[in-house]
Amino acid sequence: MSKKQFKSKASSNRIVPDFLNPPHGLAGSTGFGVIPSSRLSYVYEPPVLTAISAPNIVVAFKNLQKKDATTKSKALDELRSYISAVVIEEQAVEDSILTTWMNLYPRTSIDSSRRVRQLAHSLQGEISVACGKRLVKHLPGVIGPWLSGLFDNDKSVSRAAQESFSATFPTPEKQQSVWTIYHSAILEYCRDVLVQETVNTLSDERITSPDDAEAKYSRVVGTSVLVLGANLDALPLNKIEKQTDLYQELLSHDLIWRFCSHVDPYVRKASYKLLVVVLTKKADLVDLPTISSNVLAEALQINQSGSAYEYIKTLAQITHAIPELWTDYYPKSAKKSATKRLCGFLKKGSQGAQSGYWSQVSVLLEAVPSSITLKELDASSFANGDDKCSRCFPLLDAFRDGISRRDEPRAGQGFAWHAYLDCVGKLISSTSDPTTRHRVLNSCVLPLICYYIMPGPEQFTWASISHHSTACVEAASLISKTEPDVLLEAWPDLSRAVSEQIATSSSEQAKDYVKSQDAVVHQAKKWYTLQAAILESKASSSLRTTFTHFCALELQSAMATLVARKGKPYGAAATVENAIRLLPTVTCQHESTRELLLGFAQRDIPSLILSPSSTFLFSILVQLGQYDDLAEVYASCVDILASESDSKAKTDATMSLISSAFLAHVLHSEKLLKIVRENLSNTLDNDEKAQSLTFAAMKNPYLPSDLRTEMLSTLSDNLMDESRASQALTCLEKIVQNNRDAVRSFIMSSDGSKLMSRLLLLTEHHDGSISRRSHDLLAGINTTGLRDEPDFATKAMLGIIKNDLATAGPNSLTIDSLVDQAQKLLRPTEEPDRPGMTAHLLPSGEQFEATLVPLLNNSPNTSLAITNSLGGSIYFISNMSSVSPTKESEISRDRDGYSPALRMAWYSALLIRDTHVFEFMTSDHQIAIYCYLSLIAQLATDHLSVPGSNLLWAHGPSDNEAEPIEFLRDIQALLASWLQNRPGLEPKIIHQGQDKLLSESDGRSTKAYYSARAYRSNNLELTDSYKKVGYSIGIPKLRELRESPSFSSTLCLLHLQDENTLIKLTNQFVSDITGSSLQSNIEDPLRDMILLNLVIEFEDDILHGVQQQRLVFLFKHVIAQMQKETLAWPVTAEASKIVTAISLRVNDTYDSFWVQSLDLLMITWARPSAVQDDAIPGIHASLKLLGALRDLSGLEDTSEDLTDSLSDKRKSLTESLLQLVVRMSGIPDENHQPRKILNQFLTRSLSAIAPDLASPYRDLYPVLASESAALQHCAFDLLHKEIPPGQQQASLDAALEEDSSTKLPEELLSLILTVPDWDESDSVNSWTMTSQHLRSYLLSWKLVFDHWTNASYKLQADYANQIREGSYMKGLLDFSFEILISSRQKPVDASKFDIATYSPSFEDVLGNDTQRLLSHLYYLSLRYLPNLARSWWRDSSPRQLLKPVESWTEKYISPLVVQSELAVVADWIASQPAENESLQVKVSVRAREMTASYPIDDQVMSIAIRLPAAYPLQPVVVESVHRVGIDEKKWRSWLVTTQGVINFSSSGGSLIDGLVAWKKNVVGAIKGQIRGVGPVRICFTVGVYFGGLRVATLVVAHFVETLSTMDRLANKDSRTLHGK
Repeated sequence: MSKKQFKSKASSNRIVPDFLNPPHGLAGSTGFGVIPSSRLSYVYEPPVLTAISAPNIVVAFKNLQKKDATTKSKALDELRSYISAVVIEEQAVEDSILTTWMNLYPRTSIDSSRRVRQLAHSLQGEISVACGKRLVKHLPGVIGPWLSGLFDNDKSVSRAAQESFSATFPTPEKQQSVWTIYHSAILEYCRDVLVQETVNTLSDERITSPDDAEAKYSRVVGTSVLVLGANLDALPLNKIEKQTDLYQELLSHDLIWRFCSHVDPYVRKASYKLLVVVLTKKADLVDLPTISSNVLAEALQINQSGSAYEYIKTLAQITHAIPELWTDYYPKSAKKSATKRLCGFLKKGSQGAQSGYWSQVSVLLEAVPSSITLKELDASSFANGDDKCSRCFPLLDAFRDGISRRDEPRAGQGFAWHAYLDCVGKLISSTSDPTTRHRVLNSCVLPLICYYIMPGPEQFTWASISHHSTACVEAASLISKTEPDVLLEAWPDLSRAVSEQIATSSSEQAKDYVKSQDAVVHQAKKWYTLQAAILESKASSSLRTTFTHFCALELQSAMATLVARKGKPYGAAATVENAIRLLPTVTCQHESTRELLLGFAQRDIPSLILSPSSTFLFSILVQLGQYDDLAEVYASCVDILASESDSKAKTDATMSLISSAFLAHVLHSEKLLKIVRENLSNTLDNDEKAQSLTFAAMKNPYLPSDLRTEMLSTLSDNLMDESRASQALTCLEKIVQNNRDAVRSFIMSSDGSKLMSRLLLLTEHHDGSISRRSHDLLAGINTTGLRDEPDFATKAMLGIIKNDLATAGPNSLTIDSLVDQAQKLLRPTEEPDRPGMTAHLLPSGEQFEATLVPLLNNSPNTSLAITNSLGGSIYFISNMSSVSPTKESEISRDRDGYSPALRMAWYSALLIRDTHVFEFMTSDHQIAIYCYLSLIAQLATDHLSVPGSNLLWAHGPSDNEAEPIEFLRDIQALLASWLQNRPGLEPKIIHQGQDKLLSESDGRSTKAYYSARAYRSNNLELTDSYKKVGYSIGIPKLRELRESPSFSSTLCLLHLQDENTLIKLTNQFVSDITGSSLQSNIEDPLRDMILLNLVIEFEDDILHGVQQQRLVFLFKHVIAQMQKETLAWPVTAEASKIVTAISLRVNDTYDSFWVQSLDLLMITWARPSAVQDDAIPGIHASLKLLGALRDLSGLEDTSEDLTDSLSDKRKSLTESLLQLVVRMSGIPDENHQPRKILNQFLTRSLSAIAPDLASPYRDLYPVLASESAALQHCAFDLLHKEIPPGQQQASLDAALEEDSSTKLPEELLSLILTVPDWDESDSVNSWTMTSQHLRSYLLSWKLVFDHWTNASYKLQADYANQIREGSYMKGLLDFSFEILISSRQKPVDASKFDIATYSPSFEDVLGNDTQRLLSHLYYLSLRYLPNLARSWWRDSSPRQLLKPVESWTEKYISPLVVQSELAVVADWIASQPAENESLQVKVSVRAREMTASYPIDDQVMSIAIRLPAAYPLQPVVVESVHRVGIDEKKWRSWLVTTQGVINFSSSGGSLIDGLVAWKKNVVGAIKGQIRGVGPVRICFTVGVYFGGLRVATLVVAHFVETLSTMDRLANKDSRTLHGK
């Protein structure tokens, strides 16, 4: 610190009294003066820091002594970090650091900055904890500031101080001991602060603003006062008495109590708390005159905002303790008396205090001596005779002025008036003079009643009473009990004023009509409520008589006004209604008044029922109905209401009726019921008026229960109406919210489950808002409606589950919802009750059977013979003739199309999978579920293979099959978990279940067939552990097996293990089939063929047990029998299988039956019914036979008859297969698994036979439009292989016939004429290649571009012209970039595709094949039709696509096109004859350019042809490299000509054309033509080579500049070249 700074500090020293000099030598002196002794003063001697070893801590302590708050905060943070590090490292805090901090802590703890104070207290706690007992010697000097921090007016600071104090003294006992041990130090600290410190000693006035300095001083003083009070409160009297002298010295000091009137409310409140503690604990320590002077005379006159409540509470406490403070000890020198001071204080109101302020005022006034409160209250005060508020009593006047202040909070005014009336009551009871009491009540209380009833703007003093009826009633009770004559005198005027208010209320045409009538309604309610309260307080008989008399007059006036003005002044009706309801003893129980009212009801009310007074008129009728029979009046009112046409008056009157208790008197009126039903219907149509009526009816407790149930049932029904669901939900929400009892009653009724079921269904609604609202409403119903009836709730939900499983409909709950509800029921069920709950939750065997029967009445599709595990045994099915097939319309379905059988199976599988419910089932129940799920799995498999093959679910679009697939996956996963010996099912249950399936497979019904399949499928999945248990199957006699086959016997045959028995059985089958006819009586031979095929399939080498000769005879017999087209398809299928199996054993036989077998195949394929579903197994078996014969022809020991026959028939077979492909192409197979298998097999068979097509290949073009992907790809593959080679011959033909133009096939062009519709393709799994039209369109374009391969220049030009004339290119490119760019957030990344080539894929995952093919087609467009592509991009594409298409092309396509074009140039240069070697071309693919040079003498003439990055969308640029002997103009002409030939020639931008054109110009110039003259036209040739043949075509390039000499020479050269 500089000397200058130190001098400035010393100059602010203050002289302090000697008796306050501190002990222990804390004060110091310098040459500049005395350093103040207080540790809180801003003037102090800086601590010595030389003993501190850590330099950073020295810096921190120096920074802590600076003035800036931020610097101090950083210093404190650094000190805290240091202490934390010391604690972590388990080191000791240096004594010098502890001493320095203890010297700096007191003044730092009172810093103006909140953050500095907070950090100071936190650091104090951390240092104290770290130092432990070493802190003790420093505590006397810091305990005062530390405890003061506990009472800091900033919560964060006080919290920090509390935490540090608690950390140092963790137990309450230790904290209490601090107050005891350091009692003296605490008192000395408080004395120093309160007596010694001033604003200028705590803050430097040069750098601190007056406001900040005052705030700091107030905070320090306030905390010290609170510490002093806490010290007194915490210590027992014996401890206090030890410091009596110090307490006496401190508390008797006038300065301490002057803080009671300090400007800072924090200081004032602290002083009030201290005062209460002192008077409570040791009152003899204070000087009562000093207290009275400061707390009463001074504090009463100041503004107590912020401390008013604490002050009035303190006044009440000290007044009760020492009432003489107001009289004996009140200072005589005070300028104003205690009464005036008190009145002045009351006039200020609550001064922003809480509502309890006025209660404390009442307590205070009770304790204040009467000589103060009753001053000036005598008869002479009323000498002027003014009965109004004449300011006769200052205390009451001041009280009212305080209550009536504009800034007085309304919330506390009720308490204020209560306190006021208590004060009045006390004063009244204190005087015995009746005149005084009468006048006080008349002037100070009666105006409360008058203004409450008839408020007026001129009476502002009483204005707030209008909102506090309790206070008014209390005022009236006070008058009636003390001086009732005051009320009797005032009542006629008040009654007259009420009647006048009714009579003079505004008419309906007036602007303030509603306001005026509402005021009358409000006034009437207050008026009669007041009378009722007075009568309940045991009023005198004279008051009761007065009330009765004037009430009758008021009713007469009101009814006369109501009738005269036709019910429009509804305030008059409200007056009558309030009088009857609130004063029944005065009105209805008084005979004359009752007669008056009954006459009005019978005579006038029906005619007024449609008036605005209807609400009150219905209530009047209800009230009067308790005293007389008014049935006729009720009926008359309803009739009038029902007969009235729709109008606002009718709506209002109806609302009044429905919402009132009047409804209870007309319960059975059909007219009323009709009105209610009509309003409910209109409510659901979103009629707001009807909504209000409906809600009013539901809220009315008098609504009949049956009508309420009918209304709720109607709302439940409309939940399923899409147009009314939202409004029905709205109604139910309001009903549940406002009338829970009604909802509870309805839920417990028979229709309650319907409401809950439909709400559950709506929780899965596609509209998120409806779903969410339904869920919330259901939760609300469960909470409010069923919390007292848990058993009923469980039964209701079980009923919903059972009903929704047994039947299905559009309103059925989804399977997930059913499972969820079942889990909710199961979760809280106790362990002993689980079996019973499980039995209710899972369907029984009988329920399973009931849902399966309708499905098993229909036979499965016979095409499934090629996919199921029992093969041709499907032909065994023979349902009973008495059972008719089930029709689609006979099966109930939910909104997803699911049958009850599927719903029951899926529900059971999910519930078993997700819970432990299966463990609590009986064994019979487990077996039933096992068998049922096994059957359902087989039915679902067939339905997925051939949609519509059974009625398990309704067949829809292919994209709706995802959930049935998931269903089958769930069923199969559950069965697999059981069959593979995973926990869940005991082995014996599996065995018993398999036995049951085997027994149910006995017979030839559809159920027996599916039971056999389920048995077979499950048996294949059984693990070895199950099979080792000893599970086996019995074998029936062979005779029974052959004579009466059933599916159970078929299963036995498949499980036959005895090889000799199988061989014997096979020989018997061969013998029987050889001797039977396949044309008639086919049942037995078909049965034998089916069983034989099953045996052969089961044992591949079983035919080795049959003599070959017998097999040859069988082969011949079957082939001979199959020659007729009328052969049944089942016979064809099974016979073909047998022939296929036998051919492997007789392949070395020489016979004509090989030719017959091939002829048989062609006959089979040519049959008209070959494309039907029934023919699929037969066609499939015939193709297998063809494949087997083809494979046999390649074996060495195969008969030459077979090889030769196959070679001779190859062409015919191919033609037959092609015809079959064409016929099959019109039938879709996307969802038909057997047909898809057949088509794929057909495609492979046709590809394998690989012939030259005998018929024109264009016959296959229609197949490209097939709805079978396999057949489409078949046609594409054949055409793709055939078209490019055919272009060689087409080019030759075009060259020989110069006048003709070759065209693309019209059949092919017709396929690219129509671009696929966006919606059609978009609906199919993200643009995958599964759309028939999409596949056809894109593959057809690929075939179009195949025509360019090997085609000559002329042919390519013809094709290009045809594409341009038909405007086909625009459709392709628009469609391509809609998918590749426009429809996506970012363009397709084509780098992962092989764009230059394409091979179709049957599997298009996420549309990748579509994107790859589109990219490839665009690449071909740029290669073969660059001009058309460029024109589209420049002129036709949407403007927003220009830049994206160019960028995408430049990134992915152009590099490939450039590479391809430059490779063509390189190949052309390499193929040029030796005489043309003078033209040299260098190609650079990386630089996208080529350099052409031509030597002239010793120099070289050269140009550069540069391809742009977005080639060919952007044009090629030809630039000069080296010019020799040609003037600039001609040279530029050559460059322009070359560039024009490349970019605009009809060939579409050939680089070779440009090179040839440039070469011709150079050669022409070299041959001696006139310098500077260019040619007119140059004729050149472009050669296309294929198959050793060169076809030349002419291309003419036109030029602008002409000279006759060069024209002759150029023409000569042209004829020479053309001749070559």
